[in-house]
Amino acid sequence: MSSNSNPIIVSIMMPVYNGLPLIKASVESLINQTYQNWECIVIDDGSDDGTSQYLDTLADPRFKIFSQENKGRPIARQRALDLASGKYLAMLDAGDLYHPEKLERQV
Repeated sequence: MSSNSNPIIVSIMMPVYNGLPLIKASVESLINQTYQNWECIVIDDGSDDGTSQYLDTLADPRFKIFSQENKGRPIARQRALDLASGKYLAMLDAGDLYHPEKLERQV
């Protein structure tokens, strides 16, 4: 299922605090989805381990990066929820991996 055949946007909410090196695999599992009509709202919750610098390297415009001082996971999740624009919501924590067909099957 391509993004051209279905306008449904899935918003993936990703709060992260000091997620290196695991966030790299999480991001790759999202990029490799068979369903491509998604946005990923990343809330960097005050990371100081290089996570912010890694996020700055993401050139894919579907990644929407927001930084804040450390306020904890619940606040970061709520901010991601407030910023999400998709019809459906999904969570992907730094360190979690998606099966390549996860979003396609769920949509």
